[in-house]
Amino acid sequence: MPARTESPASKRPRVRPPAPQKKSIALITLHRPRPIIPPRHVWRKCWRRVLGALGRATIDLPASRRAPIRVRFETASRYEWTFWDAAWRTERWPV
Repeated sequence: MPARTESPASKRPRVRPPAPQKKSIALITLHRPRPIIPPRHVWRKCWRRVLGALGRATIDLPASRRAPIRVRFETASRYEWTFWDAAWRTERWPV
């Protein structure tokens, strides 16, 4: 059996990586990046897609089946608007 040769990497002393520095809470909160808010046309385009998909999915349904779907969609939309409006105003969620 041939003698085992050590690689140059194994002869190097092991060095412990430096410990990460702890940042103070004040620095973290002061230098927090602002959220990226897409322009209004991006939101409108998204909503058009959602409404279009919902319209295509329910176009063949009778009115008696579409009415409850519409009520649920309107309720969900109101809740979503309330949620984002509260976040924008930094209020508490009322539900």
